[in-house]
Amino acid sequence: MTRRDYLEMIPAAASKGAALGFLASHLGVPLAEVIAVGDQENDIEIVRAAGRTAPPEEQGGLLALFTDILAEYFE
Repeated sequence: MTRRDYLEMIPAAASKGAALGFLASHLGVPLAEVIAVGDQENDIEIVRAAGRTAPPEEQGGLLALFTDILAEYFE
């Protein structure tokens, strides 16, 4: 669910997490090196599949993550 005023219907085996796993495998990138960001219920699977996630907005969100993994650009 992304909004309360409409319903999304997809095949049971389809999810953003499954798509991320397929794409990472196709590109030869380990999921441990993949970052996922989401803010809705339909993002739960992709966030669980990825090796890294951004912290909540209250903890700095994407900026905190990028500062951590790309420290040389934030000195």
